Amino acid sequence: MKFRIGHGIDVHSFKTGDHVMLGGIKIPHTHGIDAHSDGDVILHSITDALLGALGMGDLGNWFPDSNPELKDIASKDLIMPIIMSMRVKGFELNNLDVTVVAQAPRVNVYADEIRKNIASIFSANIEVINIKATTTEKMGYLGRKEGIACHTVISLIDAETLKESDAKALKESFEIKDKGISSIANKEDDDHTIDLTGEIDIRDFNFDD
Repeated sequence: MKFRIGHGIDVHSFKTGDHVMLGGIKIPHTHGIDAHSDGDVILHSITDALLGALGMGDLGNWFPDSNPELKDIASKDLIMPIIMSMRVKGFELNNLDVTVVAQAPRVNVYADEIRKNIASIFSANIEVINIKATTTEKMGYLGRKEGIACHTVISLIDAETLKESDAKALKESFEIKDKGISSIANKEDDDHTIDLTGEIDIRDFNFDD
């Protein structure tokens, strides 16, 4: 089994504006993000963590802010080619854990929506995506509401192991259902045995009790 772990971080300062992009979701805010792209710190930190897990450098190497073609680009367009590289290398997402650090906006309110969107981007189960948010207790530039930061830890598993794991889970699910059906099919009451595995004749049942 092949297994990889990566860590990513992204930080941006605020500027005049009325929203921020977080995990591909537009969130109303008193300020905007000062960035070359859309400044989505969540997707940027995930991309950086993914690159780290794959041993492919960092976000700045792949998408330098000196490239005019990347001006105002959506961060989803940055992560998709890296996800493609992940699959070419034979990996799939095992899980990722995101921590947003900011005094504002309140990210927890949008956490489920962000999780759903990230799960969609990775074509993954939402259960493997976790979003957390914290503050710096008003300390430092983040505490003064001058910007926002995000950390991500990501783990990857080789695709074949994931398929085997999914197949095993599906098999166990069917076994549990089979056991449940079997227990019902052989249930005994005071009068007779009800066998759901064969043909049922309504005349076998006593409705006078």
